[in-house]
Amino acid sequence: YVRGPQLQVRDYKRRGEQPQLTKFQDDGWNALEIAVVGTRPTYTLNGEPIEKGPAAVPATGGIGLQAETGQFEFRRVRI
Repeated sequence: YVRGPQLQVRDYKRRGEQPQLTKFQDDGWNALEIAVVGTRPTYTLNGEPIEKGPAAVPATGGIGLQAETGQFEFRRVRI
């Protein structure tokens, strides 16, 4: 969650989502970068742009991490 709105990070290859992400690693470590300037976020995964995500976020708010099913781990979280 980025200041409220949720950014879905999924198994993009198996679901057929975000086909431009050629560097996405199924069942491996992936580097997600979120940058927000004002209320305009940009998202990259392993250096490639994520095309679907909230186009704007509130000017302030929290950041949340969530895992629903299966094994999901976080490492090197930096703010």
